[in-house]
Amino acid sequence: MSGAEAFAVLLLRLVIGATMAVHGLNHWRGGGRIAGTAGWFESLGLRNGRLQAWMSVLTEIGAGVLLAAGPAAPSRSGSASRRRVGCSPPSGGPRSPRGPRGPKGREARET
Repeated sequence: MSGAEAFAVLLLRLVIGATMAVHGLNHWRGGGRIAGTAGWFESLGLRNGRLQAWMSVLTEIGAGVLLAAGPAAPSRSGSASRRRVGCSPPSGGPRSPRGPRGPKGREARET
């Protein structure tokens, strides 16, 4: 990933993360507060509107902060290591030329 691409991804993460966190804060501290958010959830036919309002606030703030900070975004090293897993079977594995129980064919006769 080039420097410009990395910067664009960082900027996108910061903007989306901040937007999510501010939206959660607005449900908590702005306008109708928790009571208004709970009333809106209940008007949609959802039960336990107050609980769902608090869960949405915590989820939006938490996810927004984590996205902006970086842990919620996939890292390049993590994706690279996931691609490598399973590429070469362990020695003696089921897909190994030696098979799961040791050498086969000519190797077995030579030993």
